[in-house]
Amino acid sequence: MITIKSQNTTYGQTSIFDKSNQSKTTVDCEINGKQAVIQIITSKRGRGLTSTASVMWVSGDSLTCVLFQDYSKPLIQEVARATEKAIKTQHAKALDMLAIVISEVDAFYSKEEAA
Repeated sequence: MITIKSQNTTYGQTSIFDKSNQSKTTVDCEINGKQAVIQIITSKRGRGLTSTASVMWVSGDSLTCVLFQDYSKPLIQEVARATEKAIKTQHAKALDMLAIVISEVDAFYSKEEAA
């Protein structure tokens, strides 16, 4: 079972080394009694923009995940220049899919809990 607690969206540079920009939305939630975050990130990848949804687990002050086991899914992939406007526009489209992502995450971890 998934319980949503809050949602926050930011836009900025991925790091001081990689000057590319990204939009990131985090949804604080509880999945099967564990603290988690659903992240939707839109950023430049390869020749265009990619919006990805993933689940990260809250572990003290950090976030962790198990590659190839925890939920992660590309939502939108488009060939486009990574301008601020393009990133924000595609991220808004990805956020329109948030209800679908939440139901997929709920189903994904419900199967895991039942096993």
